Formats: sequence, structure tokens, C-alpha cells
Amino acid sequence: MGDGHAARGDGEVRETAIECPMERVELTFGLGRDVRLRGPRALTDAGRPDTGWLNFGFHRDLEEAMFIAVDGMLDLMGALLGLDGHRALALASVTVNLRITQVVNESQGVRALLPHGAIR
Repeated sequence: MGDGHAARGDGEVRETAIECPMERVELTFGLGRDVRLRGPRALTDAGRPDTGWLNFGFHRDLEEAMFIAVDGMLDLMGALLGLDGHRALALASVTVNLRITQVVNESQGVRALLPHGAIR
């Protein structure tokens, strides 16, 4: 689950954040029979900024972390929308946002976000 942050910059750059206790956290996990996951993925609730499908990539090298996040998102877009890799990549180029998740330790992190409503 991770540690709780009350506030943190977009891309944790040092060990310092405003840490907060998490006495109660509700998570819902769902598993699909034919879902192929390369790494962490999440669907966040609509109605807030930066919500939608998230796919994460982690690696010692930030560029490789980005490729991992994008590859996972292309897999997801292919499964959700029935797209081949080339079409998923073309659509991702205009709909998916990449953000640095962390650079604070040996594992660099990037998240790919397909926002709610980006594809209708």
C-alpha cells in the first residue's frame, strides 16, 4: 500500500514529505481471468483531477521506468479498446499523460495516466 503523505510534490525528490498516519484505508481489488499485468495498475474514481487508469513503471533508470509505464498502458488500451500496438500508441500520444512518481531512491518511478473521458 505504501506510506501516507498528506502533501508531496509531483515526483518525490527526497525522503521528505508531510507524512501522515493511515488509520483506515479502504481498497478494492479486482482480478480478471485474462488480464495480463506487467506491473502495478489502478483505476481511480472520476470527479477529481488526474484520475482515470494509471499504469506504473519502476526501474533504476528513469527512461526505462517510462518505457515500462507506457508499455503497460498500451497493453491496457489494447485490452479495453481492442487496439493493436500501433493504434494504441497513436492514441496514447494524444491522450496519455506521463508524470514522474519518484526519484528519491534507487527505484525511479513514472506513472502513465489515461484520464477519465479522454476517449469517448
